Amino acid sequence: MNTYQELVEEYGSPLFVVDKKKLTSQFEALSIAFNRLYPTTIAYSYKTNYLPYLCKTLDSLGACSEIISGFEFDIAKKLGIAGNKIFVNGPYKPEDELEQLLAHKCHINADNLDELATVSRIARKTNRLCDIGIRVNARIGAIPWNKFGFNLEDGEAQNAVKTIADLGNLRLAGLHMHIGTNISNPDYFHHAVQKLLDFYATISSEMPLDYIDLGGGFPSQNAAPLPFSLDEWSVPPIDAYAQAICNPLRRFFLRRKKPILILEPGRFLVDEAVSLITRVIAVKTIGGIHSVFVDAGVNILPSSYYRTHKIEVINPPDASNTLTDIYGPLCMQVDLLESGIMIPKLQVGDLIIIKTCGAYELSQSIQFIRARPAVVCVDGKQVTLIRRPETMSDITSADCWDVIA
Repeated sequence: MNTYQELVEEYGSPLFVVDKKKLTSQFEALSIAFNRLYPTTIAYSYKTNYLPYLCKTLDSLGACSEIISGFEFDIAKKLGIAGNKIFVNGPYKPEDELEQLLAHKCHINADNLDELATVSRIARKTNRLCDIGIRVNARIGAIPWNKFGFNLEDGEAQNAVKTIADLGNLRLAGLHMHIGTNISNPDYFHHAVQKLLDFYATISSEMPLDYIDLGGGFPSQNAAPLPFSLDEWSVPPIDAYAQAICNPLRRFFLRRKKPILILEPGRFLVDEAVSLITRVIAVKTIGGIHSVFVDAGVNILPSSYYRTHKIEVINPPDASNTLTDIYGPLCMQVDLLESGIMIPKLQVGDLIIIKTCGAYELSQSIQFIRARPAVVCVDGKQVTLIRRPETMSDITSADCWDVIA
């Protein structure tokens, strides 16, 4: 494998680096842990990181695709993903997008009654029976995600099932629930499954399901959500999540037709497979603290606002650790990547590696002051450029220059 210094010399700094071996091992670990207990399909959450190279790599490993917008559907189509391998969620699905999704036979989880009415209207126009899933929510104990779907406790979900039956041209194909993100306690998933099964028991004789979808929310190990430090953040093995989810399913469907289990992970698959190389551009002492400035800012590492990352110093000139703040290059005081960490003392020109940068960094990055950098994928000794660095032409391509006097 090329050294970090060689990668920067060829592709520039900052630079995102995808570890294909790690990406593959994360997918395989998740798939094996669940499928040994219950038939499971993994649908990768595009919004987590919609780099086409990542999406296609996971497709080649056997993943389906989970999308929430027409933009992501366009990516999936361009990658040649079949509609029956696409699961569609989200509170807003415009009618023209729903028409395309239904025409491609995607799996749609409806979020509200208005959406059910729209799907029924499309079904009527095309003279067809449409399969539909519904998203539900419930009080699980974690932070509530009650913006989405139909509530199980107040009768909304039961009313949605009745509405589907009354419309006449829809068939309930699945139940979907996503309870949150970075969930470090598998018991929350156990409670969610039990809530779904209790609800399913009231309708299963009338409407046998094709799938039960538990969404995502599986955490990554090496980036801690604030206020946790890396030392305080502890994540159970993925097998613990598999047991919490699959054991209730196995018991419930012991003598019933088994719907397939759908998972929609994002962070677990891609977060630890991506790192960010950045170079020290200046050094100061601020308030008595050794403060270094690097060429990567919060515009490309937005999770710095709410989590802390593991930092690795490449060939440190001074091996002794010192209290350090790491600032980005942007003209804003909050452009602070890490605060109060103990790392080797850095000098201008040194390289540091910010670990666990695969989830929501690229998909939520912006071109504020600095353009977004290149992305490469490392697979053994092979290095592939999978996104070139942005140029001014990229950033201003949507601007109407011809109207400027």
